[in-house]
Amino acid sequence: ASRTSPLTDNADDAASSSCASSYSSVACASERGGLNQWLVCLVFVGYVVLKAVDRVFMKRVTNSMHNPTYNLMLWNIVWPVTMQFFNLAYMLPYAWLMRRVGHKGYDVRRFLLPGNPVASSGGAIPVLQLGIFSLGDQVCTCMQGPAGAFISQTVMTVMSNTHMIFVAALSFVFLGTRFKQVHYASFLLVVLSVLVDLSNKLSGYDCSAFGMQGDKCLSAYKGSDGKYHELSGGAMLFWYGLFLCSEIPLATGNVYKQYVLQDRDVEIVYATWWSGVSVPDAMGPFVCPPVLDQGARAGPGSRPDTPGAGRYMLLHTR
Repeated sequence: ASRTSPLTDNADDAASSSCASSYSSVACASERGGLNQWLVCLVFVGYVVLKAVDRVFMKRVTNSMHNPTYNLMLWNIVWPVTMQFFNLAYMLPYAWLMRRVGHKGYDVRRFLLPGNPVASSGGAIPVLQLGIFSLGDQVCTCMQGPAGAFISQTVMTVMSNTHMIFVAALSFVFLGTRFKQVHYASFLLVVLSVLVDLSNKLSGYDCSAFGMQGDKCLSAYKGSDGKYHELSGGAMLFWYGLFLCSEIPLATGNVYKQYVLQDRDVEIVYATWWSGVSVPDAMGPFVCPPVLDQGARAGPGSRPDTPGAGRYMLLHTR
């Protein structure tokens, strides 16, 4: 996703001259390579830690509002809009720093506006094309939000890893990506991790009060009241299937991002902003009316795992 801005001056040349005047070219390249390796490690560790914290936090919030109505509103209206405020917290300083080092196209006041020529190496890029970036992510969130309340944290974690299998399959078909044995081995490990996690619950299947407390019941979930409840067989298959299928639109969106970013050499921060702005505005009208209508018809005493609620959720989370 890294790229070179089309609007630059001699800042990079000056940095290269400074390096050459102090060290030999070999020593300078070695120093830069070592720094880049440390930065890659730092970014990777930070990503893994933040992703883990994010997953646990989302699970706790989802459990506290296990009613699908509240989760649909949270993950499709509140969460996407709020994320844009956090994005601005780093995007505006990013544009300011890029301009400070000599990239004249990064004007803080105009950087995020439509039609900015710095959007890609080929100039301005249609906002609609960037808006589609997060469509798959948002559909995934729409499907995972309600389902996450009825699936344990460990099962969600291992099932989320199946995302790489879907990405590999779509990349093979649409991007012409080819893989080696080590990649296929990693795919096999993902499948085995899911089977091992499920086998522990199936082999010692115990849905008594004691078994549910010991996490031995696959169809049990912890409600917002702090107690464990058992789902029916159909409801369990629905929620687990919905969560697993949510990885498909996410994988589709990631493959599309790779195609556009590489083909147009897109500025990643600019693309992130417009992908986040477009999706909530586009999906909001389709999500709000069904949610409000569901809440009005279901009533405060209805259970979210009843067949009727399951069919309703299926229709409005596609």
